[in-house]
Amino acid sequence: MPQFRIALETLLFIPWLALAACAQHIVLQRDELKLELSRPGDSDNYQGTRFDRSGMFHKIEYKGHSLCERWHSGPQNPTANDDVTGPCEEFGNELPLGYLTNKPGSSFLKIGVGKLVQPEEEKYRFFYPYSIAEEAKWTVDRDDNSVVFSVSQQNGEKIGYSYRKQVSIVKDGLEIRHELTNTGSESWTTDHYNHNFFLIDSDHVGPNYEIDFAFNLKSKKEQALFLDLVRLDGRKMSFNRVLSKDESYFAELEGHHRTTEDHQFSIRHKPSGIVVSCRGDFPLYKLNVWGMKNTICPEPYVKLKLAPNEKVTWMLRYQFSIASSSK
Repeated sequence: MPQFRIALETLLFIPWLALAACAQHIVLQRDELKLELSRPGDSDNYQGTRFDRSGMFHKIEYKGHSLCERWHSGPQNPTANDDVTGPCEEFGNELPLGYLTNKPGSSFLKIGVGKLVQPEEEKYRFFYPYSIAEEAKWTVDRDDNSVVFSVSQQNGEKIGYSYRKQVSIVKDGLEIRHELTNTGSESWTTDHYNHNFFLIDSDHVGPNYEIDFAFNLKSKKEQALFLDLVRLDGRKMSFNRVLSKDESYFAELEGHHRTTEDHQFSIRHKPSGIVVSCRGDFPLYKLNVWGMKNTICPEPYVKLKLAPNEKVTWMLRYQFSIASSSK
C-alpha cells in the first residue's frame, strides 16, 4: 500500500471526518495485536497543554486482552490536563523551551503542544492549563504498519525545534521512534518521558500486578500512600492491597546509574499472564512511578541537550507476551 500524506489543515474540510469519532482513528493491526490512535486536531484527541498531542492511544488489544483504557471517570474531556490513555509522552515536565522565570506575558514552547503564554507565577507548573498563543501544526504520514507525526515551531530566532515521532506496529509489540532537532540559535535542554498509563483487562491495581526493573530499587520523594500501598523488594515493585477510589501513590525510584541498560521495565499481570515490557535505547535520567486503582504508570525520563542545528534520536520498544498465569 503506497504511503499517503495528510495535512491537518486539509483534514478539517474532509466531509467524512464529520462521522463518528472512531472513523477518525488510525488503526494499526498485525496478527493478534491492534493499536488505535487519533490524529492531532481530531475532536476527541488530547487538547490540553501538558502532553505531546501526537501518537495518542485509544486502545491497545493483544490476544483478546485490553492493555489500557481511560483512567478518568465520566465523559471524556480532551482539554483536561491528563485525560489520556496508554503510552503517552511529555516534553519539558521540569522546564519547557524558552521559559523565563517571573516573566508574565512572555511566551515559551511546549514541544508537541504549541507556543504558550506565561501567567503570573513563580515557576512552571506542568499541571496548569496555559493559554495557547499558537498551536503546533502537524502533518501525518502513514502506511500499513506505521504512522509518522511531524511538527516544527519557532519562538523568535533563538528558540525553535523540529520534531518527528513514528509509531510502528511490530511482531507482538510496538515501537515509538523520536527525532528532535534544535532549529534555533541558542542551545537548550529538555526532559522527555512516557507516562505509560496501563491497566490490564480493567483489573484494578493491587497484588495482581508486579513491575520488574533493571536495578535494585530505593524510593525517595514519596507522596500520597506510596509507603502504605507499595512494596519494593530488590528489583521488584508490588502492591500490598487493591487500591480504593481516589487513592494514589507516587515516588521517584533510585538505584540506577543513568545508563541505557537501566532504561527498561516489565509490568506483569498475574491472572492473565500478560507481560508489558518496555526498553529504551537512551540513558535513563530518572524514573518516577505513579498510579491509582485504574492505572499503573512507570515513567522513565531521558535528558536531551541540543546545540543549534543538532539532532538527537531515541526509541522505546514495547513487547507484549503471555506467561503462565498465577494468582
